[in-house]
Amino acid sequence: MCLLIIGGMILSSVAVVGAIARGRPVQSERQRAVGLAEQLMTEIMQCAFQDPDGGTVLGRDAGETGRATYDDVDDYEGWEGSILTRKDGTPLAGYDGWKRRVKVTYVTPGNPNSGTGSTVTSLKRIVVTVITPSDVKYELVGLRSVFGAYEEPPPVETNYLTWAGVAVRVGDTAVTVHGGAHPLNVTSSQP
Repeated sequence: MCLLIIGGMILSSVAVVGAIARGRPVQSERQRAVGLAEQLMTEIMQCAFQDPDGGTVLGRDAGETGRATYDDVDDYEGWEGSILTRKDGTPLAGYDGWKRRVKVTYVTPGNPNSGTGSTVTSLKRIVVTVITPSDVKYELVGLRSVFGAYEEPPPVETNYLTWAGVAVRVGDTAVTVHGGAHPLNVTSSQP
C-alpha cells in the first residue's frame, strides 16, 4: 500500500514539474515582450504632443525619415519594425523574429477608447504592439495629453530623468532581458 501511495506522489510531482517546465518559455517570452513594449512606449511618451516645428499632420512630417528624427508623439503613427533597434538605430541583440508596431489616434478625453478619426482633440491614444516569433501579440496602451508636464517649458534649462533601464545577460548563450522603472517623483501625466 505504501508503494502505491509513494508511486502516486511521484507521478503527481513529475506532472507538476512538467507543467512548470512547459510554462517557463511562455512566461519568459511574455516578460521580454512587455519589456520591448515599455521601452518603445517610453520613447514615444517623451516626445512632444504637437510638432515643435508647427506641423499639423497626424503622422510623420516632411524630413522625418526615421525614429531618430521623430519629435512628436504622432510621428510614430503607423511605424513598424521587424529589426528591433533603439531610437538611435542601435540593434537590440537576441530579438530575431520579433516585431513591433505603433498606432496613434486622437481620442475623446471623456472616452479614451473612442477614436475621433481626423478630428483634433487634446488627447492621443498610443498602442504599441509586440509580436513574438511564435506570432503571439502583446499590446501596451498609453495616453498622452496636450496638458501634460512635458508641454510646459521649464523656466530654466532642465534635465529630466523619467525612466531608467537596464539590460541583463548571464553567460554567452543566455537571452538578454531588458527592464526599467520610472522614478517615484514622476507624475501620472508623465510617461
